[in-house]
Amino acid sequence: MFGDSASLSKVYSLYVDFGEEVIAYQIPEEITLSHFSEGPVGKDFDVLHPLVITSLGLSLNSLSENISTNTTVRLYDRISKKEIVSANFTIESPGIRVNGSWFKTVPNYVLPKDFQASIVIENSRCSGPGCRKCKQFAKIQDGGGLFKTFQVRRFANSVGIFPEVEENIPDERCVTGTGTFMYRVYDASPGKIPTKEERQTRVLEWQQLKQDEQGRLRKEMNTFSDILLVPNVDVYRNLPSQLLEFYRWITENVSFSFALKTDDDCFVDLKSILQGMGEHSLKNRSRIWWGSFRFDWLIERQGKWAEPDYPGVTYPPFACGAGNVLSADLVHWLAKNAYSLKRYQGEDISMGIWLSAVGPTLYKDQRWSCFEECYPGMFTSPEHDTESLLDMWENFQSCGDPCKC
Repeated sequence: MFGDSASLSKVYSLYVDFGEEVIAYQIPEEITLSHFSEGPVGKDFDVLHPLVITSLGLSLNSLSENISTNTTVRLYDRISKKEIVSANFTIESPGIRVNGSWFKTVPNYVLPKDFQASIVIENSRCSGPGCRKCKQFAKIQDGGGLFKTFQVRRFANSVGIFPEVEENIPDERCVTGTGTFMYRVYDASPGKIPTKEERQTRVLEWQQLKQDEQGRLRKEMNTFSDILLVPNVDVYRNLPSQLLEFYRWITENVSFSFALKTDDDCFVDLKSILQGMGEHSLKNRSRIWWGSFRFDWLIERQGKWAEPDYPGVTYPPFACGAGNVLSADLVHWLAKNAYSLKRYQGEDISMGIWLSAVGPTLYKDQRWSCFEECYPGMFTSPEHDTESLLDMWENFQSCGDPCKC
């Protein structure tokens, strides 16, 4: 089984008038940096504590030597590949120079915890051979763990688009060909200005909480073998990747005929599900997808469930996420093609798009409930809090009816 409880935080456009600004990648003033003009060049970072982006910058000493007609720095949402904010630099309007970089203020944006971003620079000119190599290093000022950078650099052939091509670099501090930014720590308490010591204390407390939570998860996993930890940040947009990692793992480690996907806010009656498999004569069948399906579901273009990439007006049929079952051959196909399958806005919709390529047989069964409801004989019931689930299981164990005894 596979479960999720992640939700996508929104990116808020908001001015915040407290806290001191910090340069994310600080360039020593005495060094000279050069860039190259092979299209947009980006650097990835993940937000570990909410940040307010206040300025975007260029790591250039001489604007006249390194800027062509104009140079643009863009901040992207790395999941949706949409631009969040940008700043344009020219010789006539270079911005303000601070610590070896040029900055321009932008409308202040709050990047929430777990936000995945890329800072991208465009149209900067190479000053000689070998300028693509990393020769200079920045001081990464992450506030003790407010954000995380990676040993990856991004490229594209055209400006104004998210750079898809990735290249490993020897050190995450490598700054050749990338932009920088200024930020403040975000505090949701109105009027409160956290001191540097308070921010450092909060970072340490948060890191300890994260470490304690990881320890509890690993203890649970080692004791009961009921948790699989996959290498993804637990945010809504990563659910398709998490699901594929789960399918890859069971394909490589488990002998099975069918796989059940559900969410961790769901009541699941495995005995009824196994009886239902007998009713449908699913044993030894292939290309089977068993669930409660949604047909002609309209594509949303805004909000949490916005889908920026899939064309058309409606999605292919997909099973609602409370619970559904795939035959092993379909799971193996997904696992085999995991690295080439495009991730869409949610794991359930992504499954519908992916499996439309192989045409599975859909077994429609309304006992896979898509809504918070309870009745005897249901396979799953979603959207319950912890207390509700405990009550349902107590009823189920006492009298066989999760709804009441």
